[in-house]
Amino acid sequence: IWAQYNGSNNDWNKLVQSNSGSPYQLIEWSEYKKTLGWESIRLIASNNEQFIFAANILVKKYVIFAVCYIPGGGFGMLQVLDKKFHHVICKIIGVPYIYLRVSFQQAHTVSLQGSLLKNKWRKAKLKLGSSETMMYDLSHDENSRLLMASKNWRHNYKRSLKRDINIYTPSSDDSIIIKNILENMQRYKNLDSIFSEHEIKNILTKLDGILVLYYALNSNGDLLGMRGALISGDRAVDFIAASTECGRKEYSSYALFWELSKECKRRGVIMYDMGGIDKLANHGVYNFKKGTGSVIVKYLGGYEWAGCIVSKIVINVVVLLIASKNTIKQLSTIFRRHSLKN
Repeated sequence: IWAQYNGSNNDWNKLVQSNSGSPYQLIEWSEYKKTLGWESIRLIASNNEQFIFAANILVKKYVIFAVCYIPGGGFGMLQVLDKKFHHVICKIIGVPYIYLRVSFQQAHTVSLQGSLLKNKWRKAKLKLGSSETMMYDLSHDENSRLLMASKNWRHNYKRSLKRDINIYTPSSDDSIIIKNILENMQRYKNLDSIFSEHEIKNILTKLDGILVLYYALNSNGDLLGMRGALISGDRAVDFIAASTECGRKEYSSYALFWELSKECKRRGVIMYDMGGIDKLANHGVYNFKKGTGSVIVKYLGGYEWAGCIVSKIVINVVVLLIASKNTIKQLSTIFRRHSLKN
């Protein structure tokens, strides 16, 4: 039996945490996404009053069509995500057509993948991040965790302890510091803007209850870097990380991660999801994460469901346009770098 959840926000968060749900399923995340134009609905499935599955679904409605997204993949038995699930979503939203996208943060198995394909899901054509991640075990004490790290990682961490690094917890008034750290990284890595100052303020306020964030400066006030994670019960997910040019020379990312991991452990976190990895395109980040002693885990990743032919056509056109835009952007970057070299 599918029903719209009508309990309290606090009880919903308890349900997420007791079922090892992602932080992206918590109320705080949907409140933050509201500031970006998303609404949310919460559905829960039960059998003889026993919990089966639940999901906090983000929604953007366009007259007779809606785009729906389930960050973290919901929690519970994925086998119940069939045609009835999609029908209930349409009925609650009040539209005949939906495009439903899910980023499953559940471990990949052949049987789970088979269940999704049987229920008419398909692998998402447009990838939103990597389906491979790395898990860092926080159940061990600090000495044991350091011994689990690679020799090079331990060496760099010890270097950071000898550098001029001061670590702080930001308040809601420190959004400009976070923005400046991000902009510094964006400039020297030639990246697009990640968050505006307004978005950063919303992150610091709306996610306050589930966000652990630190930033680092030297004694001169120079920006070094930052790192933050979102927590749900005994689980944490790497949320944001950045190092400035100065911070890279000072090994600040090592000091920041270690401070963050200590606080997560203090709050009861056992497993820390280091976030997506890309061994080829982002080898340095991959080496950093691997060096901590984390192990690779493959998620189910992105799946989509469009239902009718109209929805499929609309989404395929959108995917094609986005893919074309990204290709043009990549080509322009290559040409720009080539002209600078010559």
